[in-house]
Amino acid sequence: MQQRICTKDEIEQLHLFCKKHFVKYADVREELVDHLASAIEEQWESNETLSFDKALHNCYKQFGATGFRKVISEKEKAIRKAHNKLQIKYLLGLIKPPQVFVTILIAAILFYSIPDNSYLFGWYLGTFSALGLILNIVMIFYYNRRWKKIFTTDYILITSNAELQSAITIGPYLSWFNIVIVAMKEDIVPLWLKILGFAGFIIITLATTLCLLLLRQAEKEVIKKYPQLVK
Repeated sequence: MQQRICTKDEIEQLHLFCKKHFVKYADVREELVDHLASAIEEQWESNETLSFDKALHNCYKQFGATGFRKVISEKEKAIRKAHNKLQIKYLLGLIKPPQVFVTILIAAILFYSIPDNSYLFGWYLGTFSALGLILNIVMIFYYNRRWKKIFTTDYILITSNAELQSAITIGPYLSWFNIVIVAMKEDIVPLWLKILGFAGFIIITLATTLCLLLLRQAEKEVIKKYPQLVK
């Protein structure tokens, strides 16, 4: 006899059950629904006549209110951990000799082209930092609007995590403006400040690249792992 499995309607009931118990993120719900469906089907292996409602009640009773909240938290942590590992993998894929060499070469050219005049130097760094900052913010807003169009809900843990990580990449730009202020107070740009300019170009370039990478890969990950969340 074929083993009894959850029907489409029963899967939908599991989704409603998770929403009722305040599972905010859609990707976390998908993981929990799979978990609950497997637990229910395990009960049917030993008692096929057991009703769906009774089997679901048994699952929840096994966890209890506190235990179920713990399961939700564990699923969220597992999704974040898996997502972060993927992001690190993609980032390491960018740090290869050709990309690193080109970045350093461009930075070196800029280093030697930086004017000694402090006023020009300040505008030089300030303009570069402002453009990078605007680009990062535009990318975050672009993907936020894009995800509202292509996904069935705004509440996806993977994309929310990527947006938070992308917002953190704005930090180097804000710190960089302090260096610009210091530079503007100098008569002649000292060597140490030029070196900071060199290092800053590399850091800001990496921050912008990382921002784009985090957002783009998060979208790909959701589409691949949870196609049911795509409109």
